[in-house]
Amino acid sequence: VIKTGASGSISIATQRIVTDPDAIKNASIVAGATYMFYLTGDGDLYAWGDNRFGVLGIGPTPTVVETPTYVMSGVAKVVTSAGNAYENGDTTFSTAILTTDGRLFTVGRNTCGQLGRGGSADDANLGLVELDFKVKDVSMGHDHLLLVDEKGNLWGIGSNSYGALGTTNV
Repeated sequence: VIKTGASGSISIATQRIVTDPDAIKNASIVAGATYMFYLTGDGDLYAWGDNRFGVLGIGPTPTVVETPTYVMSGVAKVVTSAGNAYENGDTTFSTAILTTDGRLFTVGRNTCGQLGRGGSADDANLGLVELDFKVKDVSMGHDHLLLVDEKGNLWGIGSNSYGALGTTNV
C-alpha cells in the first residue's frame, strides 16, 4: 500500500467491498473527477471521495467520504459528469442513477436543468426524475442528460450547447 495523502499523489490501496463471487462477476466502476462509484453485479451501489453538491447520492454531508459507502440497491447503471466548462471555468458535479426497474434518480449541480427535476437549483439530495416512461439507458455530459426510453426514443435534458441534445437551440 502506497499512500501519501497529498493532492495529486499516487495512492495504491486495496479494500474488499464485496466477497460474493456472483456479485463481483458483473461489477463495474465509474470515476468522477475526485470521486468513485462501485456497482456490484447484484446492483448494490457504493461511493466514496469528494461529495461536493451531494454528488455521491448520500446527501450533502459529509463533504469527503474516505471509505466506500452504500448508496442504494437495485441499480442498473450510474453515470456522472465532473468536468469544467472551458468557457467559464464552471465545475459540474452531477450524477444519474438508473435502477433495474427503469426509474432514474439524479443529484448534484443543476445549472442548466440537467437533473431533469424542474428548475435549475442545485440539489444535494438524491431525487427521482418524474417521467411517464421507463428509462433503458442514460448518459451524462457536462450540463446535459441523455436518456433512451423503453421504445428506443432519445430524450435530452439540460443545455443544448454545441447541439449536445441533438436539436436546434430553443
